[in-house]
Amino acid sequence: MSENWNKKQLHNRLDSVFSDLGDPTHLPGMSIFNQISGWIWEIDTQGRIVNSSAEVEPMLGYDPADLLEQPLSKISNFELESAELPTDPSASVPTMMEMVFYQVDGKKETAKSHLLPLHSNNKLSGWRG
Repeated sequence: MSENWNKKQLHNRLDSVFSDLGDPTHLPGMSIFNQISGWIWEIDTQGRIVNSSAEVEPMLGYDPADLLEQPLSKISNFELESAELPTDPSASVPTMMEMVFYQVDGKKETAKSHLLPLHSNNKLSGWRG
């Protein structure tokens, strides 16, 4: 009985502590970027955006269609030449990279992006992040 009571007491205390935190998007490191579960962008081997998801607009303020053919460096600190990107076609686990993204109003947002190589006919065609 004592052990069950302690677990319930701990559970209630944790619920109380976390409910006091409010909206998690206002906590350091808990931006909208950290709440996205899918990919946001795809770039070709030249670093140009070839596909952009609708998530870009609420996150950065850009219309996804306006980013097509633009360099990823337009919305981030990404530099293709110095990036250590995965290239293995059998890679099934994405590489994580910390990036700074630029919102349309100039505000900067640091987020971790998972990068996965894209291949077409066994040839590297770009990356998804």
